[in-house]
Amino acid sequence: MIIDPTDTTTTLGGRLRALREARGMTLQQVAHKTRVPAAKLAALEAERWADLPAAVYTRGFIRSAAALLGASPDVVNGLVEQYRRDAPAAVVEVPSLTKSDLLIPILTRSDEQEKGRAVLGILLLALAGLAIPIVAFLIS
Repeated sequence: MIIDPTDTTTTLGGRLRALREARGMTLQQVAHKTRVPAAKLAALEAERWADLPAAVYTRGFIRSAAALLGASPDVVNGLVEQYRRDAPAAVVEVPSLTKSDLLIPILTRSDEQEKGRAVLGILLLALAGLAIPIVAFLIS
């Protein structure tokens, strides 16, 4: 059975496979030219959503492969939209962030850190106290 890559009723994986086979290319050839791992392309064709990375990367994989295989911009956009429709929502949607996810934890200093900073400050003052008379002596 020959699948028409422009047929939106066919599965996304079937449409991608039809494009690839129509060009007479193997998964490895497409992977080499698009720099998309062959395993990811195979997962796309088999619609194994769990084997694919985040949605933004998967959409890029679809765009790269379809463009290489000669799909028109309308077909490429249709494939991306079909991915958004067909892939499970957990795969496609970006998880929402809460305000607490964005807060940077406040670092607190321990008593030992405070003591160490105090000792360092005293040493720097002492060094500066010694340096001033030496510089004054050298200048005069």
